[in-house]
Amino acid sequence: MKINQASGLRIPAFDTGLRTAAFALVAAPLLCLAQSAPQQRTDGTAIIASPIVRAQQVCIQTEAAFILNHDRAKATQGFLNATQIDAHYAPAWFNLGVLAEGDKSWTKAAADFRQYLSLQASGTDADRARTQLQLLSKYINGSVTPDAARNMEYDASIQRARAFLVHGYYRESIAEAGRAESLDASRWEAYAVVSLCMTKQNKPQEAAKFEVLAVNHAPVSKRDQVRAALSPPESTLAK
Repeated sequence: MKINQASGLRIPAFDTGLRTAAFALVAAPLLCLAQSAPQQRTDGTAIIASPIVRAQQVCIQTEAAFILNHDRAKATQGFLNATQIDAHYAPAWFNLGVLAEGDKSWTKAAADFRQYLSLQASGTDADRARTQLQLLSKYINGSVTPDAARNMEYDASIQRARAFLVHGYYRESIAEAGRAESLDASRWEAYAVVSLCMTKQNKPQEAAKFEVLAVNHAPVSKRDQVRAALSPPESTLAK
């Protein structure tokens, strides 16, 4: 069963090429900061935003547009604009690194992640940046086998799907799970994500179908655990 077909939704491939859940995870705190920033004084006059606030706003607009149009070139230009407004705004550099990875510009991606770490060595995404740098070194050195690359792509798609799920972007989560399935239909994680998305959308029959697929594709030693994680409590079913 193909995820995109069985979901009942018309979903684009959403093949962004991103290897982390950066956009979903970085966007959430930025949105909170932007919403809390006052746009007018109490006397009604406009406040001139500082460079960091303007850079932040550009990043938010770029992230929102990217989720809708999946245009990496426009997103790259948007984040570059943010760095030109304030070169010390670290999240823009992180997202540039994510996009460069998606374009397989390994050296550029590594440089962007290093720039992020130079600005926020203990920032929210510092651990992810360091992890990506370790992976990038293997790509740059040509030491990644095709099987290893496919497994990393699968894991990255699942990370993105889970991040979208957490933030309520079910359409995007299902699309990312579909991308993971297209890479390796023998693994269980993609089916589990779709099952959870269907449960969140109150579609119990579809959720049950994908729960069965997830359980059947999971290692025997994990099947009970997967089943328990995907099965809603009896109190929920009774409602």
